[in-house]
Amino acid sequence: MAHRVVIWDFDGTLAYRRGHWPDCLVEILNEDQPGHGHTAEAFRARMQRGFRWHEWKTEHERVTDPRTWWAPVEAIAASAFMEAGFSVLEAERLAARLSEIYLRRVSWAPFEDSLDALALTRAAGWKNVILSNHCPELPDLVRDLGLDGLVERVFNSATSGFEKPHSEAFRGVLTALGSPRDAWMVGDQPRADVEGAEAVGIPAILVRTDAPSPRRARTALEAGRLIVG
Repeated sequence: MAHRVVIWDFDGTLAYRRGHWPDCLVEILNEDQPGHGHTAEAFRARMQRGFRWHEWKTEHERVTDPRTWWAPVEAIAASAFMEAGFSVLEAERLAARLSEIYLRRVSWAPFEDSLDALALTRAAGWKNVILSNHCPELPDLVRDLGLDGLVERVFNSATSGFEKPHSEAFRGVLTALGSPRDAWMVGDQPRADVEGAEAVGIPAILVRTDAPSPRRARTALEAGRLIVG
């Protein structure tokens, strides 16, 4: 049983990708068609709708095969390519590379303070876990970035079926950890991380953003210091 737990968001809180979904499409084209002339901005609007977390009020299928998760995401990317003038067959061929490009280890990095933040809370007797709206390969990313030694469990919307800020995303963590006596949420999204957690009674700290929030910290390490007191 975890008596005290810090629930950390992943992307934007502990780690980041150099380039988001629209940038992935440009990266695909850079390799496939050098000199293509397309920009991430041209793909941005289409790649900001249709993902599972945009329909967070609905319980989703729990994924066991990553292809089940990636298929609709690749369909979104294919639509973006078609809107940019590519044929259906060409768009689908390009979109099929999305997971490969998105998950490349070289594109991901932990924030410089993340390991120190996790080490601080663990040394003070808190269990660190991750709760993220992410793709099924999240545990692999956590391991590849060297965070797994300080994180005891990874909870992922792809496998739970619930996207933050759905209350069951947070309740599922608490239940799995044996209803810890104390819990905190740390994340960079005001709605998904802060409002979602506080709706079920978990105090939350907003990090790495200037958005208004009851509790804010500039970095994960600063948030960790607030928690351990």
